[in-house]
Amino acid sequence: FENNSAVGTSGSSYGGAIYNASGRPAIQNNLITGNTAVSGAGIYVSGGGPTIQNNTIVGNTASMGGGIYNSSGGVAIRNNIIANNSAANYYGYGGGIYSIAVPMVDYNNLWNNTPGNYGGTGGSGPHDVRSDPSFVNAAAGDLLANSPCIDAGDPLNHPQSDIEGNPRPMRLGVDMGAYEYRGLGLVKTAPEAVLPGAAFSYHLEVVNLEESVVSQV
Repeated sequence: FENNSAVGTSGSSYGGAIYNASGRPAIQNNLITGNTAVSGAGIYVSGGGPTIQNNTIVGNTASMGGGIYNSSGGVAIRNNIIANNSAANYYGYGGGIYSIAVPMVDYNNLWNNTPGNYGGTGGSGPHDVRSDPSFVNAAAGDLLANSPCIDAGDPLNHPQSDIEGNPRPMRLGVDMGAYEYRGLGLVKTAPEAVLPGAAFSYHLEVVNLEESVVSQV
């Protein structure tokens, strides 16, 4: 399940946007916002071992696990922006991620989830960020140039492109979330192979990848 927008859907009980019961799918490059459910308004995992990566999960509401509810081991949660979600009503567990099994969590930005970013077992990963993602528009998931999510994703584990088909990474490192920030990019030109001791040329060109004029570079 990838390169989708799940906006404003409602699950009667589990998984407002996505429900995973088995298998090991890649759930990646999705914009998941404004969804509701009793548990797991963004993503609900009851079984299997999915990889949940490079999603933007924003503004979802459930009783448990506003962003993600996980009850299965072997789940990898990385490179996601999980912000402004809430676990409401009398449960109030894990506005960002609620888990009753221990997932592999790292390289995520969890911010401003109510009543907390994490709930249940597990917790934050060593490379997690807890800062305002700095969206241009939170509902659209696109990032400002000063976002802490830029170049902050897992350098070894990520999709090769973003939700719009732009390559990852575009800059020094891969970004968190569904959208790769474009801004100024580098085009690198080098020979495919060089003999030992031989000289070669390596060309770097800075390119404006935005749809508007960039000044004061």
